[in-house]
Amino acid sequence: MTSRLKNWTAMASAISDVCPQITLAPPVSCCFYASMSRIYFMALIALGLTLLASSDLPAQENKGDTEEQEQQNSEQILTVPTPLQVEIVVEDGEAEARQASEQRADGNLVAQQGMNEATQRMADLALWQTVLIAIGTTALLYTLWLTRQANRAAQAAVDVTRSIGEAQTRAYLSFDTVKPVYINPKGDVITSILFRPHIINTGQTPAHIRVTRSAVSIEPVRPTEIEIEANSTPHGTIRVGAQRTIFLQGGTLPWDAVKEAIEKGYYIILICGVEFEDVFYRSSEARRTEDFAVRIVFNKHLTDAEKPVDDQPSIEWHDMQLEVTMTSPTTAAENS
Repeated sequence: MTSRLKNWTAMASAISDVCPQITLAPPVSCCFYASMSRIYFMALIALGLTLLASSDLPAQENKGDTEEQEQQNSEQILTVPTPLQVEIVVEDGEAEARQASEQRADGNLVAQQGMNEATQRMADLALWQTVLIAIGTTALLYTLWLTRQANRAAQAAVDVTRSIGEAQTRAYLSFDTVKPVYINPKGDVITSILFRPHIINTGQTPAHIRVTRSAVSIEPVRPTEIEIEANSTPHGTIRVGAQRTIFLQGGTLPWDAVKEAIEKGYYIILICGVEFEDVFYRSSEARRTEDFAVRIVFNKHLTDAEKPVDDQPSIEWHDMQLEVTMTSPTTAAENS
């Protein structure tokens, strides 16, 4: 019995080593082995050997597959053709030509890159040049505008200076005095009195008188405006130098009318005027015109027309602010 138990234990250990998932329980007692029949015991041994053979079969199959794959790989390696060594022979001239061509290609590439960079720099310079030209043009236009303004200011200053110079040096005609001329055609009796105005040039340059006009009127009251027929006499040229005096034609009144006006306190008014050109005259401009109106006052009454001229009373004159309208005889006839 003891020898059988040892054999069973050895067999169970061998089965556990081959197939760990199978565990054979040890016998509980020796009576168990004694009561088992020999057939049953042999069946258990056959079952254990079957399980042991089945656990070794996958390992053997895997080992066979691995060996077969290694054999196929070795056959494939042996079937790959061995590469042949090829040596390319190039002539010296062709090699030099190819090398020169490659050098030219490299040189062309470098030149193209340089041209691209130069073109970019030129574009940048052109842009800055355009900006500078725009700024310069703007500054030039502003300078031209300032120059024009300066020219205008200078021209205005010249005009003012010229006007001042002309005003300081041109001819000025003013009323100087009036002198009575007692007219006695027969030499014994005074029949009329001629009032002759004198005009003086107070300027520094000559005046050239073209037209003169004069008239005399008796008004009962002091007028503010007067329209009178004047003797307008055109002249070729009457030159009046600086600080020189000339007399105009004047106007004539009868002795009796003057005597009555003096006695009644009427206004004896002398009106005269001239049209003249100064040294600054321009044909596109109108002539200068000066009109004068004065009141004539006798220092005493007229008494006797037969007295000599030297014994007749003297006169004075006073400026009058009147709005005077002088018409020529032709214009007066047309109006009537």
